[in-house]
Amino acid sequence: MKLTTLTTFFIIDDDAPFLFSLKTLLKEAGIVDQCFTFSNGKEAMHLMNHLQLTSPSLSPTLILVDVNMPIMDGWEFVDNVKDYFENKPMPILMMTGKKYVRKQETNDLCLLEKPISFHEGKKQFISSITGYLQKFNSIE
Repeated sequence: MKLTTLTTFFIIDDDAPFLFSLKTLLKEAGIVDQCFTFSNGKEAMHLMNHLQLTSPSLSPTLILVDVNMPIMDGWEFVDNVKDYFENKPMPILMMTGKKYVRKQETNDLCLLEKPISFHEGKKQFISSITGYLQKFNSIE
């Protein structure tokens, strides 16, 4: 499968080592041009609003957001970002350490289970991202 290049990738998670590892993995895989990391949803919303006004071409191609974070968690982020995408499908992958999340909680978003093993599961993780992008692009 040919890897899709993501122009702008947002990772939102309060785990700094995880952010660093994931950003490194994505850059090594060659599928991101720009990767922004945030420790909570509020920080990401601030940059998204700024980019919308100043550089719309840098709007996120894909957003990977943790469900459980301080200040603004993943669910609050999704609720707040709906206006940003103006009724278009939202390119959001959510991550959780919970074993069971009810279908209605996901708001039809794709959910990845944490922890993600970067040593053993690199190909599987990259495949999940590219598979989601292909599915997402077919419904846009």
